Amino acid sequence: MEPRYMALLSLLSVLACGSEGEGTIQQLPRDPLGHEEIRQRASTELGTIQFIKPRSDEPLLDPYQAPILYREDLKADESVVLGIVESTGGELQVRAAQPTIYFHGEPATAELPEQRSFLWFGRAGVEGPVTVQGLRVSYDSEGYPTLYEVMRDSNGVTLVYAASTEELRATEAGSGPLPGRQFSIEPDLADQPALLVVGLVSKGQAPMGPIVYLEARSGDLFNLHCRCSPSAIREISETLEYQLVEWKSLSEELRGEVARLLGGAQASESPALPGFPARDAISSVLRLAPEVSR
Repeated sequence: MEPRYMALLSLLSVLACGSEGEGTIQQLPRDPLGHEEIRQRASTELGTIQFIKPRSDEPLLDPYQAPILYREDLKADESVVLGIVESTGGELQVRAAQPTIYFHGEPATAELPEQRSFLWFGRAGVEGPVTVQGLRVSYDSEGYPTLYEVMRDSNGVTLVYAASTEELRATEAGSGPLPGRQFSIEPDLADQPALLVVGLVSKGQAPMGPIVYLEARSGDLFNLHCRCSPSAIREISETLEYQLVEWKSLSEELRGEVARLLGGAQASESPALPGFPARDAISSVLRLAPEVSR
């Protein structure tokens, strides 16, 4: 065989198998955790939604700081939306009454930012299982949201939305996206394959709560953006107002039952609110640049 063809075969062999001492190049399955599917889901335009907003006279938190929910509206849907969680005979029940979101706030410390957590319960169908979803929001020193952590997703992936300012700082610090990642703040895919930054959230003219898009049956949160951004909806079927209830106001027994319900999917390291990891578990693995003093 001619030398030029021998050289070509040798080069192809190295590209396919790796050189000696470097190991074989592994062909990873395409998108094994469904990252691309989740990102595509975030671009879905909803048809008819239930518009769920905080009460205008909410005493626990400025309503402008609380989330607005856009929940997919299914015809003949008998699910309970944002019900009151109760325990009957040691079994969790969700009662259809005043729409309710459970709230827990944690102040900033020398090491940790201020955080607010929102937790809501529903029921799939008339006698279906209890569903639970939640959102934990971290804030900077000026009170603007920086990170939004989604409690759970049916794909088993930990979903995070980040303020666009966080991505800008990371980019300016010289951190471009790592291989297989879309954003500069995302960690190495090999180290944190089940953590995904789904999208960036614009910074409004003032601190404000997000708009959250919810899938009706699974309760999955499939998009989140600033109130200042255009809405991807076509029609509102009904408007509901929810009340905030402090999580710590529930009995210790009831809080324990909720923690047990959530423990199978995501064990809680926080004694205050179940379903979320330790307060710095997400921020400590993201490639965040230090906050700039103003």
